[in-house]
Parts: sequence; C-alpha cells; structure tokens
Amino acid sequence: MNCKEAKSLIQPYIEHRLPEGKLPQFLEHMETCKDCLDDLQVQYAICTAIDQLNRGEDFSDDYNTEVLQGLARERAHLLRHGRKLRFLRGVTLLLFLASGLAIGLTNTKNVFRTYLPPTQESSFSLDYYGIDRARDPVYRAIQEYNDEVIARLRELEAEQGTENAEK
Repeated sequence: MNCKEAKSLIQPYIEHRLPEGKLPQFLEHMETCKDCLDDLQVQYAICTAIDQLNRGEDFSDDYNTEVLQGLARERAHLLRHGRKLRFLRGVTLLLFLASGLAIGLTNTKNVFRTYLPPTQESSFSLDYYGIDRARDPVYRAIQEYNDEVIARLRELEAEQGTENAEK
C-alpha cells in the first residue's frame, strides 16, 4: 500500500468503516510509515476533539497514545482472527478426511466368502463395494469360476472313486 492510498483510508479507519480486506495492509503501512502515522494521529485528534466538544466531554489527555493503542488492538484482533481461521480450516480438513474414511469403511462390506472344498487348502474372499450382485461382473465371474472348479473336482473325485472301486 502506498502513502496516497493509506491517507485516503485514514478517515474510514477513524470512523470504523474501513473494509476488513484493507485493514492488514493499512496497519502494516502505519507501522512502517512515520508520515502516515503522524497524519493519522492528527486527524484522529481533530475528529475526536470535535466529537468530545459536541458531547460536552472533557478533551483527552493523549490522542497519540489512543491511536497507538487502537492500532495495537486492531493488530491483536487480526492475529486472533487469523488463528481462528487456521484452526477452523484445520478442523474442517480433519472432519472432511474423517468423514471420507468413515464413508469408505462403511461402504466396504465383506459380503461373501467362497471356499473350495475341504480337500483344498486355498480359500478366496472378496470385499463388496456396493454394486448389486446381479450386475457385478466380478462377482459373477468368480461364481462361474468356482462352479467350474467345484464341478471339475467332483468329476475328479468320481473318477478316483471308480478307479479305487476297480482295484
């Protein structure tokens, strides 16, 4: 922010009408520019003295200190606000990740487990991810394969049974 823009924002700052988006830049400029800070203190003293005169109050003892305290309050407010925003963003991110994880875990169901006959040592299991079994090509392919394997095992058992009976 340049001095011209900062000086144009002095009156809105004094009247508490400064847009929040401009406040951080305004405060930073006032910290670094002695001329603009002096202008702020002069305009604040004039505006405050006129308001006190209109209300019939006594004049302030030190307008400059009031300005510096006001700037410090605004800086502290911005810091608190920034911390709150970072905290809320972090919490939102954690909630988003936790909800995604929860949705992922609840949609994954161990729907069926297909085993080969007890004579075989291997087994097969499939996690089901919410696809209707009638339309799930993986489920149908596995079922067809298992049916073929079981049918072939029965054929082999039958052949072995006839060979044993012949001996």
